[in-house]
Amino acid sequence: MHIVSKYEKYKRFDEYIWANYSFANKNDKSSLTKDYVSDIVKLSNIIGRLEIYLMDKQDLENAHYICKWFEQEFDESYSMEDFKDWLNDNE
Repeated sequence: MHIVSKYEKYKRFDEYIWANYSFANKNDKSSLTKDYVSDIVKLSNIIGRLEIYLMDKQDLENAHYICKWFEQEFDESYSMEDFKDWLNDNE
């Protein structure tokens, strides 16, 4: 199902943020600024709701709306097209 495949891909957004927005300090440890961590928390919440609609409630209509919400929220700070390209390159 299309929404389930989106869920499987979209839940990798944290990998995308780490790969593209993390910084290495002098000890070669990766870190993120507070803004990126907040974004990860916010987007994780949306993906968690999507999982509940898909797996627990099997409510595809609301799962579709959650996907649209995720895309909108993601596109506010990042590029959905860049994320999709990154997903295709890192499958």
